[in-house]
Amino acid sequence: MSQFDDDFWSEGNESTGEVSLGGGNFETIPDGTKCKAHIEEIEWAFYDPTDENVPYIKNRWNIELPSEYENRKIFQNINLYGEDPTKKGYDSSKQETKMKNARAMYWAIDKNCGGKLAALKRKPKTEELQRYLIGKPMLITLGVWEINDKSGNWIRKVEPLNSGNVPQQAAKPATKRNEPIVDPMDDDIGF
Repeated sequence: MSQFDDDFWSEGNESTGEVSLGGGNFETIPDGTKCKAHIEEIEWAFYDPTDENVPYIKNRWNIELPSEYENRKIFQNINLYGEDPTKKGYDSSKQETKMKNARAMYWAIDKNCGGKLAALKRKPKTEELQRYLIGKPMLITLGVWEINDKSGNWIRKVEPLNSGNVPQQAAKPATKRNEPIVDPMDDDIGF
């Protein structure tokens, strides 16, 4: 054991029982925002890892552009085999459509990354997902979800980089009608 281990394990009695690590309170990115992004983490996962019931692909995207959202993370589950059947609100009648959409998303991501997974002609291993999909930029369009006073982003669309331009900066929200337009430079005028 190192001195670090000895020190760490002996510090437990000094804790007050409270810790705040900060971070995490980001505003939701506006609905319809187009971003340049890449997958930075991807793996097969299971809704119930104890019995490996329904596999899905779990990935994390990193936004590159627009600059206002640079390095923001978007989490995505691709439910190729349907949603978690134990999930609240699960509807078996919607699973076929959800699987069709998930599979279209999967193949579009693969195509934008070079089509290496399609060439395998079999279910890829986590290592192959990582090798062929991580770090390959593409355009994503974000949607906004809202559930029980919480909100976040989801990936509505993916497309190749050459399909359109991504603004270097996000569009500013439109000024509401009947509100004065305030110019912060007005205070600096010397007369």
